[in-house]
Amino acid sequence: MAKRRSQRAREVYRFKQPVEETSLMVEVAIFEFLPTRENPEGVAYRLQLYERESGGTVLRYDFEPGKGHHRHLRGSEAPYEWHGIDQLLADFRREVELLKAGKL
Repeated sequence: MAKRRSQRAREVYRFKQPVEETSLMVEVAIFEFLPTRENPEGVAYRLQLYERESGGTVLRYDFEPGKGHHRHLRGSEAPYEWHGIDQLLADFRREVELLKAGKL
């Protein structure tokens, strides 16, 4: 049986910062690698907005094998339609702003 080589992921984007005037924290990590059957886009990511004190997730976008691209919002989970990293970041930023303003 052939041994599978480990894939080298390339970090595309990573940061962690508090959301001004709130008790929330944003943490983003995005990696690219060679596409696979399970992940044809060749991207792994976790974009999360959470409560600083409790660590409770308010909003999270991520990819999991078997589940694919999806989004969590206050305990509910729904599929996320993938349109690339730029759109992922734009969607996440937009929803962070809506949550910050109390509109989501």
